[in-house]
Amino acid sequence: MKATIACSVGIGRVIALIALSSSGLATAQTQIQPTTSSQYAASSLVAWPTTSGPQIRVVPASAPVNTPRQVSVRTAAMPSCFGSGYFPRELDLSTLSTGTVRIRSEFLTYSLICGVAPPPSPRYAEYSFTVSEPGVVKIVFADGPSTTAETTMTTTAPGTSQAFFEVNGMWYDTATNGSGISIHQRTSFGGPAFGTWFMFDRDGISRWYSLQVTSWSQAGKTLEGLFIESVANRCETLASCPMKSVFSLPTYNFRIRFQSSALAVAEVFGLQGEVLFRSNLRRLEQ
Repeated sequence: MKATIACSVGIGRVIALIALSSSGLATAQTQIQPTTSSQYAASSLVAWPTTSGPQIRVVPASAPVNTPRQVSVRTAAMPSCFGSGYFPRELDLSTLSTGTVRIRSEFLTYSLICGVAPPPSPRYAEYSFTVSEPGVVKIVFADGPSTTAETTMTTTAPGTSQAFFEVNGMWYDTATNGSGISIHQRTSFGGPAFGTWFMFDRDGISRWYSLQVTSWSQAGKTLEGLFIESVANRCETLASCPMKSVFSLPTYNFRIRFQSSALAVAEVFGLQGEVLFRSNLRRLEQ
């Protein structure tokens, strides 16, 4: 399996790139040492589970080859100013060919100068993959000798870029007036489809998403890809809008199954493959 990998850790982020050979061994090195840099950003769409132990997730958990993937690790809560605990350290790539990748940990005692001590908080680490061959990889993080978190990352073969139906245009769900999807691809166009999805969340706040890294399966009747939200700072004046996106939140998977050129069912999947929501779509008459 071939991959390009970068990593970040703590409340910071760094980038360290490495290329892997088809045998799974690193061509330059097999250990990536993380250091700290800019601010760590967590997702606002799906929160971390409320458990006390270590946690690990891959976003998206399943995606076609050459899709950027983000692996995030969260440790158990640690005292903020002084204490000890297991910190995420290097990403060990030496066993990639076996289908397992391990994020090593190190037990450290620390002491920081604090005024008013904030409550205990977890430590985070991030690793970014771009995998160029299909396969399944298990990612493991051990937070001490007895607690282990693991997850699985699946990389699928690319599909076709050709749609069976004419799907270009606006799609909407009659049960959620005011929201909808705009899909851009005609049956004669061989490039990837792109879409934008406008909706309201549970609090009634408008959200914009894009549908990217798309491919067709099921004889061109099912569109799959990444469901991405971008976030920008609040506009100070009307003249300053729209602002450039500050960052993209972790991505999820979507699937749209077209029954005809006028009817479809759309689904968005969470970190563990669960269905976040389902929408019955109709195409707006041209």
